[in-house]
Amino acid sequence: MFLDEEAFGFIEPAFVRLLPDYDHYSFVAIRGPRWTPILAELDRLTSLLNSDPSDVDLAENLGFFCRATQENFFADRTRSVGDVRAVIVSLAAWLRETLRTYDCVSLLGL
Repeated sequence: MFLDEEAFGFIEPAFVRLLPDYDHYSFVAIRGPRWTPILAELDRLTSLLNSDPSDVDLAENLGFFCRATQENFFADRTRSVGDVRAVIVSLAAWLRETLRTYDCVSLLGL
């Protein structure tokens, strides 16, 4: 699955927090069991986005690749929340399906 850098930025804080060897610029191989907390975090973010979160909750729980990303997100907040939620749901479903067959899913970085 391909996510551009700006789209991945919304969920990148989870990878930074949960994977000590995560590097934005490097190839990171992530074995099956290491995906469990990441998938739990994606589910948590989905629940948050389903709950009509405040702007503060959004700013504290999503990553923003740059200031323009954040400004654009909040300029059309309702659409943005829906779009990010859809990406997270799609990614989590794809990961769950892929991890049934493969033991490792890698992030390719820049």
